[in-house]
Amino acid sequence: MSPVERTFVYGLSGMTAGAATTFIACPFELTKLSTQIEQLMAQSRLAATTGTASPGSTSPVPGSITTEMLKPKGSIQSARDIVRARGFMGLYSGFRYHLARDAIGTGLYFTVYETVKGALTKAGGEATTLTYAVSGGLCGALSWCLVFPVDTIKSVRQRDALREAFGGEVGKTPLKFNLRRMYRGVSASMFRSCIVTAINFTVYEELKKMIGVGASEEEDESV
Repeated sequence: MSPVERTFVYGLSGMTAGAATTFIACPFELTKLSTQIEQLMAQSRLAATTGTASPGSTSPVPGSITTEMLKPKGSIQSARDIVRARGFMGLYSGFRYHLARDAIGTGLYFTVYETVKGALTKAGGEATTLTYAVSGGLCGALSWCLVFPVDTIKSVRQRDALREAFGGEVGKTPLKFNLRRMYRGVSASMFRSCIVTAINFTVYEELKKMIGVGASEEEDESV
């Protein structure tokens, strides 16, 4: 198999894997975002009512509502609220953006990893621990760097859907394709992904060696 064909296989396999996981991951990410949005909306409402009660009033003091308003919900309750407000498909709000992010991101993820690992490994030789770490770190950082704008759009559209569902502002937030805004927070995400994927692939590959899977595969390929 030629290098171009290998790259194509890596990319297609990664994109297929990423697309498949989207059907499960989308509702979970949305419910997590839902709890964050509800917390922020509750804090905004509380701040707006603070100080409105006149002296001597028998109305509840805003501080007495704080615990109830800001009490965090569990994932199951958040999912129920979304289904109640928008129906079952409400759990898949922003699905197309999520699909694009995971398919493209995972395709790049495995393509970069396998390509860099192959380039750093001598012909007929065995990849080193440093090779695994460098390949893993690069694939995590580069994949996030390239798909981060898609992730930003996904978050904005899901946030709009959740605000509308829970009585907030209705309508879509206008998107301004400004690179600085689209890449806000990318450095932290790239750093985290770089460290995590470097550790993930290093441990994965080294365990394969210890168990003997890698050696047996190389023997099968040489036959």
